[in-house]
Amino acid sequence: MPAAMEIRIYPNPTRENLNIRLSNSTSAKHNVVLFNSMGQQVYQNLFSGNFLSLDLSSKGIKPGIYFIEVREKDKIIRRKVIHTE
Repeated sequence: MPAAMEIRIYPNPTRENLNIRLSNSTSAKHNVVLFNSMGQQVYQNLFSGNFLSLDLSSKGIKPGIYFIEVREKDKIIRRKVIHTE
């Protein structure tokens, strides 16, 4: 049985850049979605590979508590992210 996909999100909390690193991934493409604390989608991106650096400030994402979701085929991993000033 293959190992489960793992995700590392750092730094958390963050002021600007949020790095997402995947391991044990079986897919070449991943969908990342960011939700605010009210459950509204504020960002979505399809990326290739096992690393994404996301500049929250340049995307107009205000400081607060967010939930990030990384999807790979039928697998979904969710994590809490704090964006500070």
